[in-house]
Amino acid sequence: MPRKHRSSADRILCNSHDRSNRMLHILVVDQGGALLDQLTALAGDAALYRFESVTVEEAYASLQQRRGDLLLVDDQAGECTGIALLHRCATELAMVVPLIYCTNSIDKEMIDAAFAAGATDVLRLKGMSADLFGRSLCYALEQVRQRLKTNSMLRTIIDLVPGMIYVKDRDGRFLLANQATAEFYGTSVSQIIGTNQAYWHRDVDEFALFQEQDRKVIDHHEHIEGMIDQLTTPDGVCHILETSKIPLSFFDGNVPAVLGISRDITENRRLQKAQTMVMAALDAAADAVVITALDGTIEYVNLAFERMTGYSAAEAIGQTPRILKSGHQDTAFYREMWKILLAGETFRAVITNRRKDGLLFEAEETITPVYDEHNHMVAFVAVERDVTEKKKAEQALRSSEERFSLAAEGSNDGLWDWDIVNDQVYVSPRVYAMVGRDETSGAIRTAADFFDLLAAADGQSGLLKRINRHLNGLTEYFSHECKISSEDGKKNRWLQARGIARRDEAGHAIRMAGSLTDITVFKQSEKELVEQSLRDPLTGLANRKMFMNHLTSAIHASDVHGDYQAAVLYIGINRMKELRTSMGDTLGDRLISKVARRIRDCTRPSDVFAYVHSGEFAMLLPKVQSQHAAEIMATRIDKAMGRPFRESAQQIKVSTSIGITMIDHSSSRVPEYVLRDAALAQSEARKRSQQYSLFDQRMHDAALQRIQLESELDDAIAGHQFQLYLQPIMDLQHEVIAGFEALIRWMHHDRGMISPAEFIPVAEETGQIIEIGKWVLRQAFQQLCKWHGMGGVRSDLYISINLSPLQLADEATLQLIYQLLEQAPFPPSHLRIEITESAILEDAEYTRSLLGKLHECGSRLYLDDFGTGYSSLSYLHSFPFDVLKVDQSFTFKIDSDPATRKITESIIQLGTHLGMKVVAEGVETEAHRNVLIGMGCHYGQGYLFSKPLPPEQAETFIDTSCLHVAGQGYAEKP
Repeated sequence: MPRKHRSSADRILCNSHDRSNRMLHILVVDQGGALLDQLTALAGDAALYRFESVTVEEAYASLQQRRGDLLLVDDQAGECTGIALLHRCATELAMVVPLIYCTNSIDKEMIDAAFAAGATDVLRLKGMSADLFGRSLCYALEQVRQRLKTNSMLRTIIDLVPGMIYVKDRDGRFLLANQATAEFYGTSVSQIIGTNQAYWHRDVDEFALFQEQDRKVIDHHEHIEGMIDQLTTPDGVCHILETSKIPLSFFDGNVPAVLGISRDITENRRLQKAQTMVMAALDAAADAVVITALDGTIEYVNLAFERMTGYSAAEAIGQTPRILKSGHQDTAFYREMWKILLAGETFRAVITNRRKDGLLFEAEETITPVYDEHNHMVAFVAVERDVTEKKKAEQALRSSEERFSLAAEGSNDGLWDWDIVNDQVYVSPRVYAMVGRDETSGAIRTAADFFDLLAAADGQSGLLKRINRHLNGLTEYFSHECKISSEDGKKNRWLQARGIARRDEAGHAIRMAGSLTDITVFKQSEKELVEQSLRDPLTGLANRKMFMNHLTSAIHASDVHGDYQAAVLYIGINRMKELRTSMGDTLGDRLISKVARRIRDCTRPSDVFAYVHSGEFAMLLPKVQSQHAAEIMATRIDKAMGRPFRESAQQIKVSTSIGITMIDHSSSRVPEYVLRDAALAQSEARKRSQQYSLFDQRMHDAALQRIQLESELDDAIAGHQFQLYLQPIMDLQHEVIAGFEALIRWMHHDRGMISPAEFIPVAEETGQIIEIGKWVLRQAFQQLCKWHGMGGVRSDLYISINLSPLQLADEATLQLIYQLLEQAPFPPSHLRIEITESAILEDAEYTRSLLGKLHECGSRLYLDDFGTGYSSLSYLHSFPFDVLKVDQSFTFKIDSDPATRKITESIIQLGTHLGMKVVAEGVETEAHRNVLIGMGCHYGQGYLFSKPLPPEQAETFIDTSCLHVAGQGYAEKP
């Protein structure tokens, strides 16, 4: 025999109620068996339901024992039995099943009494289809599931909170604690509940202090905010906590208690202290420190720079060192400087600079290229020492033979003096201490002894090159940095040797003296500052700036080597916004960090992986043979994401969408464009629910078209390119006009008429729908004012306007509606508002309150497209709708599809019984009209009567309709 067809609601019940296909056990409190017979006939498929007729007491006993999936109560049982049973079950039992009140009449008082007694839903069985019956059961089950889920979620949410949440009584006994509290004490929640806090404190005095605070909060009902405490856990570790405490009553108000919320800030305090010390070290330095980007833009200056130049940090950052340019150095000097820097060497020179006040000063300047872990140059660090006075002293002392006079300014450092003619070197005792030599056994007497020590210690060959460059007059002074290791190799010390030569009349160097400075602290600070400027603090990955530097290098490599290829992957976490909303920012950040580590494990040492945006990463694969290598990487990442992430007690599944673009001799030369192309491909992959997508020109063109449409929408709003259109709403029985629905058309100056289906979704996504909607409201208001002024039948017409969820949430739009209703010369009911079911589901409580205010202002409210969404009797009952609109998808098939016809009839009857008028959309044929009239539908709109019309043609339609009905007058407005 052919297989019996199941309705969509039956299939939902089969799939959602019980995965083992167990029948739904329904308890029925019946009066004479009529309800059970009616339910059996309505259910149809006996394999889905098992009905059991029970008495009131049997029903209560069964629910006490958790027997039965639903309880259906017959209205014939009477208020003293059926309603009383509902109230008893709802108030005395912790109900986990739906309570449904069944009736064959529309008695509003009885329905209100059932809901007040605790009914999950009320079903009118007369005329109800099997499909609507199944939907109603499904909705009721889901309501109960959501209630149970909420209770479970509350516990889960508390445990997911990263901070400690706990409740203690006056004696310090834990009454409640979350997972974070248990983890802090190194135990479980079950172990900590009921114990006294003293058990978990190593320090008795600490506990006494906490107990005193708790009793003060409880006894005096005081609130404590942001209190900083020190606590030593049983393992002996000292923690610093930031705590807030609030008095409350626990266990139904019988136990006075204190609610504590604590956050462990030990690590934060340590990091703050370390950062403060680094910045203090730099600000305490006598030398000016400047960090610039590769293009010369100043990114950091210390206090010594401010004192030396007269420029504050705020004035200097964002500028270039040109603000100090004096004009004393020529173009050849700067050409040589850039040549040295771009060769990867440190540049040293004495430069004449100009202060902010115009005064000149001389500075010893050392500029060092900074490299990242991939050996890519990413910044420059310049150290400047004001040697104005030193230079004057040197000039004055040139005629003197006194030893150390040339290094007088560096007397606190190690001093050295080299008699070049006799090759004799003298060093101060401080030098021996710095280089770790004994003055007796490791005496330094010659240039080889001294300079070979510095060269050998640093392992660089540039030392002699720098000395000879200065001796030959190519640099104004000699400077060299080296790293000295202790004898055991465990400690390193950075030293800087500086020197200047004294020359004879022929310009030959005859003597050279200088200083040796310990720059270890500065080097450490310099490294930390550069690392901070190129790293994302959340993930520890390269940031966007570092990634763009690498991307620039890859593009340059493809210019130099014709066969060079690289790939860029743009990786986005799907549903990141929803995950953050549900988890909170703290847990969301932790999840991003875990995702970053897992993706990083997929990379090669040569790959560059960066965090570039909220929930989005970029990866550069250098030197690949083809795009296949990028596809392999994308597949590897997708596979890695297949394992769920564990966050507290929850497992979270994360997926990614990946966009890929290639770098070769034919790709874009602009790094921002290359990254943009990969992002476009990633967006395409997300739309198509693919693992990854390869960038092609089509994506670029589509993005440009979308941007063009957004831009043209702005022009359309400003340039009055929109037109108001009106579609009549007719009395079906008499073909008399009742009002109009406001629609919009875009008359583009080049493309002509653009369909709303093309631009409305874009406008809603970009938020431009707000201004467009305000325009429609004003136009409809003006049209109604015009008709009201004309008098006669026109003054009785209304216009309904659609509002999207975005418009409902916009305060300016709502204020405009209130203002128009208040200023209207016509009755407020002539300006009507239509909203869809989806707008209700986004925020039911907010929407209910808002619609209540609009209704109080006199506007009529329409529920649009009913039947295409959740379609719940509960929210129809609780929202102040005046009119129910049947979606055109039902109207199109009412004369050809029996199932659709029955659903449509049920919707019309439902609206009518709830006191609402019903408007059917999409009425295109006489057959549609006749069927709808037979079902009791009041009004209709569609091409059978008229297409949407501009206002002038709408007025002609009014006149024509008026002549057609000749004396019948206008319909009663819904």
